[in-house]
Amino acid sequence: MSNRKKIVIAVSIVLLIVIILVIRRNRKRKEGSNELNKQLAAAEQSNTSNPLTSSSEANYNVFPLMFGSKGDNVLRLQRALNKISPENKITEDGDFGNGTRLKLITSLPTSMYSLGPKVTEVQLNAIIAKGNLI
Repeated sequence: MSNRKKIVIAVSIVLLIVIILVIRRNRKRKEGSNELNKQLAAAEQSNTSNPLTSSSEANYNVFPLMFGSKGDNVLRLQRALNKISPENKITEDGDFGNGTRLKLITSLPTSMYSLGPKVTEVQLNAIIAKGNLI
């Protein structure tokens, strides 16, 4: 067998391995996304209060930070999330809305926040620290 044929075979094998690895990675991402959607649905079903009708004073700078929370701590969270994941920046307005919730879910592993998603004071400090490392 000629050297040229050996090179073509070797390159073909490497390409095949790369394709297999990419397919496996995409499947894992999809499985993770499906699991995240299930967790979000379960958390939303268990939430009996409507955060849109809550008093803004009751949600101001109170931990855990969650949908409907407002204040300086939410602003700090938003700034850190934009540092960690600069693509598709969210508005840094101190209001924990859908944009902040989605950015939190898509930018961080679930180990950095509680299901719901909610952010405790300790978790907020860890997220800010991660943002400062970037």
